[in-house]
Parts: sequence; structure tokens; C-alpha cells
Amino acid sequence: IVRLLRVAGERTAIVREVPLSAKSLMPGKVFLLERGNRLFVWHGKGASRRSKAQSVSLALRLREAEGALIDVIDQGLSDGNGDGAIAQPFWEALRGGPADTV
Repeated sequence: IVRLLRVAGERTAIVREVPLSAKSLMPGKVFLLERGNRLFVWHGKGASRRSKAQSVSLALRLREAEGALIDVIDQGLSDGNGDGAIAQPFWEALRGGPADTV
């Protein structure tokens, strides 16, 4: 199963599935990409610390339930921009690259 989830909310995490596309990513938001036994946490460069912490916490809970490996990708850092081994399967699943984000 492959799906992209947007994590929002300041106190309580609100998780919503969004279209599986790089164009769904927004710089001020955080997203989780589930891809088999791998879970990617994508932090937009404008995301708040609280949102980032919520996304990692949610990823850890999912990992416990599903036994997934977790990779964190920060937009604006070299690997988050797609030129690293961690980000490559993330962008492949989204059928795009950093230039396709909003």
C-alpha cells in the first residue's frame, strides 16, 4: 500500500489522505508517505516545530503498529531536495521531484 497523508493541527493531529503526487506537498506543512514497510516523514521548510514533532510522533506510533522503517526528509536540506539516497524512493513514489512541490 502506498499513500500520502497530510498531518495538520496544533494540539491534536488531524491526518488526511491527499493525492499521491509531489504537487500535494506544501512548504508550510508536514506529510507522511507510507510505502510498504517504509515510512517517510516530509517536513516542509515553513512547517512549525510543533507540526514536525507531531508528524514524527505519529510515524513512531505507526512504526510500532506496522513495523515500518522511518526516514525524515527536510525540505531545503540537500537530501530533502532529492539528491540523496534517502529521498530517491520518496520522490519515485510521488512520481515527481522537489521542483514539483507547490
